[in-house]
Amino acid sequence: MARRRRTTDLDTTTRFTVIHGHERAYRVCGSGPALLLLHGIGDSSASWVPLMRPLAERFTVIAPDLLGHGESAKPRADYSVAAYANGMRDLLDVLGFDTATVVGHSLGGGVAAQLTYQHPTRVDRLALVASGGVAREVSVALRWASTPAADVVLPMLKFPPARLAAMAAIELLRRSGTDIGRDADELGRVLDALPDVAARGAFSRTLRSVVDWRGQVVTMLDRSYLAEAMPVQLVWGAHDAVIPVSHGYIAHDAMPGSRLEVFGEAGHFPHHQDPDRFLEVLTGFIDDTDPVAFDQERWRRLLREGRHPITRPVDDEIPGATNPATASAGGRRREGRRGRRLRPGVGQSLLRKAARRWRYSGSSISPRAKRSARTDSPEWPDRCRQRRRPTVRKTRIHRAMKKIGARGKNGNQGPAWPW
Repeated sequence: MARRRRTTDLDTTTRFTVIHGHERAYRVCGSGPALLLLHGIGDSSASWVPLMRPLAERFTVIAPDLLGHGESAKPRADYSVAAYANGMRDLLDVLGFDTATVVGHSLGGGVAAQLTYQHPTRVDRLALVASGGVAREVSVALRWASTPAADVVLPMLKFPPARLAAMAAIELLRRSGTDIGRDADELGRVLDALPDVAARGAFSRTLRSVVDWRGQVVTMLDRSYLAEAMPVQLVWGAHDAVIPVSHGYIAHDAMPGSRLEVFGEAGHFPHHQDPDRFLEVLTGFIDDTDPVAFDQERWRRLLREGRHPITRPVDDEIPGATNPATASAGGRRREGRRGRRLRPGVGQSLLRKAARRWRYSGSSISPRAKRSARTDSPEWPDRCRQRRRPTVRKTRIHRAMKKIGARGKNGNQGPAWPW
């Protein structure tokens, strides 16, 4: 049974506490069961303030600034998702709560999922809002920000001309009518914090712990089967240009018994663009579900059995969604990876390339090509099945050594060289 902290006022001003020697900022108001709200990367607890007062009528609402964000300290420290999850557990202990319903947005969703995995006895329910950590696809801007080029460009935001150019670009996005333009105000709030050296360093270290130039490097799918008994609510925007709505369908399919709510006109911040509907969905989810009772034997059984295959939906089954497999390279399907079906004809082209590559080697076609292609194809090159004798390239050095070997140092018969 969770210990409840009685807070009669609805004051959402920032408070501070020190955990492990670092100052942590947080907001807390209301009374009742604990409700922990986690913001996304580059954001702060201010993102949740418009929703805190309505929720405080029934819950003790806790909205912290993650380490390196907002008004919290920004040390040279561990900014991994696992470290954030441990920090949230410690904050709950400091504030006197045993358990809480955890709501996470974007990066905060990944932290909430990690907290559920690392400390399953501390989470009553889980709500993920446009959460990171599902599949690889992510905004091109975040991929670029994770590269070394960002270390050169981002410090220039402290100069007025660069800031004016960034503000003009955001205003252009707002007026463009594109999906990313729906979140222009939130993007501007993130950029406002980057000129600060400490905030920029924390932002870069946090981003690179979860994203590289190829996309997200952390996924919850390999452990999502452990949420079998956990009440899970998924909320996504149909026009999310940062983390596609298709990730919501993938997570919904991977988590047994989860709920999915898609906001048709929202982007990456559905709780900002339609707060009334978000409050209705969240409170309805809490009312309709009971806090999970952690069962150690069930947890062990799930770990022994392992996860089951995840059936990923296709484009026709996802209204308004983009298939992650065709989201890059100009719409061309990225083929031949593990777990994805090869397009007709790709296997034959792989084999032809392998035949040219291994033509002069002493081996047959490479094992990797065998695994990646359809070896039973009628177009399998016959020369790949035959082991060819290695062909030695007779360079100038080879010819000189042969000449020396044939005559010997003093012109006598020398050793018999293999060529």
